[in-house]
Amino acid sequence: MRHRFLCLSVLALACLACGASAAEDLTSLEQVADAVERASPEMKSTLLANGVSVAAKDGGWRIGSCGDAFDVYAKASAEVRDTLIAEAFDSCTQMCPGGSGRNDAFEAAAKAPRATKTALIVSACDEAGLDPVFGGEWKDQRNQMGLMDYWVQRAMFATVFDRLDGIGGAKSEALRARYEGLRDSVAAQLVLANPPMDARLAESTAERRVLPAPVVRVTTKDVLVDNTSVGGQGFQAALRSALTHRQSETPAEERDRVLLQVDNDVPYSRLATVMGVADQAGSKRMELAVLNPRGQRFIALSMPPLGAPVGGDRDRPLDLTIEISDTGFQIRSTDRGRDAEIPCLVMGCPDAAAYDAKELTRYVGALKDAHPDDMQVIVLPQDAIHHGVVVKALDATREDVTYKVDGRTRVLFPDAILARVQ
Repeated sequence: MRHRFLCLSVLALACLACGASAAEDLTSLEQVADAVERASPEMKSTLLANGVSVAAKDGGWRIGSCGDAFDVYAKASAEVRDTLIAEAFDSCTQMCPGGSGRNDAFEAAAKAPRATKTALIVSACDEAGLDPVFGGEWKDQRNQMGLMDYWVQRAMFATVFDRLDGIGGAKSEALRARYEGLRDSVAAQLVLANPPMDARLAESTAERRVLPAPVVRVTTKDVLVDNTSVGGQGFQAALRSALTHRQSETPAEERDRVLLQVDNDVPYSRLATVMGVADQAGSKRMELAVLNPRGQRFIALSMPPLGAPVGGDRDRPLDLTIEISDTGFQIRSTDRGRDAEIPCLVMGCPDAAAYDAKELTRYVGALKDAHPDDMQVIVLPQDAIHHGVVVKALDATREDVTYKVDGRTRVLFPDAILARVQ
């Protein structure tokens, strides 16, 4: 069904681009961006490759010298993309978008172990010239992307950026900013799809293998433990069983720990269900893996015991609670004079960008001034709130990156409890 949806999307994009002149390319690229922004995270890179390729052909502009290779990429499954690099040799005269590159590097990469393929191409292309797409904040994350994914997405975005810069004007600049945001979304997904191999997994199979803490990946349609699906709907029993089994393969000091990777469009109710099951399986230490251009970091989380009241605890000096709704942030605490409502910047709070994180940080910073020893915050999202908004609230209350204390970022309320409206 997914492939059928993709084909329909591509046909729609083809129609949008039909007959486009150079001046009309802005409209075609804007409509491609609309389609990619609406797509699920795992479909963005493929849909972008299809859309830009069609727009380029019908608009009369080329994607480097490797157009045929992109058609192959868009139609192939993720499992075989890395091996398709050889298909590009016949049609490509310039292997690195934005630079000359060396075909011998690609030939070597095609034969290299999967873990080193992308690193060989990144190194060769960096020698040819600056990476115009992922060479900035994503520079240190590139080796973790799949070979064909890195190569094709770099070519696609480089072509779009060049085209928009060539057209110029305010509309082009605004659209370029949208594509830079899409670049970051695609890059994060490509890195998450290829997690680095833990050194402990390479130990000799002659001995019983000891695994690190399990990684639970949560999407809108599936839940996976160490990249193995435990089911989309009704996953609770299978997830509990998988986590319980993994505890027997995990070192004692890691046995109650679980790492959570959650797509930004996952509703909070789904994450809360996963956390509740993990807690029942004995995983009391939960860490949320958050990926940004500076790398992957972890936010320690906890949930209150089932049935326990949340907030209103007079034994704690502040009892800070941040409620998240479809109107914005609501700040509640025992310091009643400082309670506040922070509305979204855009009516209806359509996405994470609409939530005013800067103002939230300013408010909780004032609370920190009055309660310097309090470290805990309760974050209470409504069930339908997307995970990206939850992370934004956690970041905004954890530290103030604009305020330095002795040269270090000011810490606000780093001990986060994720609760659920009963």
